[in-house]
Amino acid sequence: MKALTENRMLSANNKAYLFVFRYILSAFTVCTAAFILLKFPAISASGVKKGIDICLASLIPSLYPFMILTNYYAMSEISRIRIKTADKLCNFLFRLPG
Repeated sequence: MKALTENRMLSANNKAYLFVFRYILSAFTVCTAAFILLKFPAISASGVKKGIDICLASLIPSLYPFMILTNYYAMSEISRIRIKTADKLCNFLFRLPG
């Protein structure tokens, strides 16, 4: 019985060390990234500029029509009819409340 208690205590200690190690590793990673960003500001700025250019050139134009159509669909009566149908189906299949 004593060995089982000692194993549990060791396990708890290992979990505590792992928890602390994760936070130390995370803090070290964040500090290193901040140091690199501050040490090389020109490279960091060019990377940010390229990222913004990519978003403005491809990501936003490709998602904008989808966002407009989704908003229109959510405000229309068709979505309410489909929600009622899906509600009945889910209630029948999974016994979910309406």
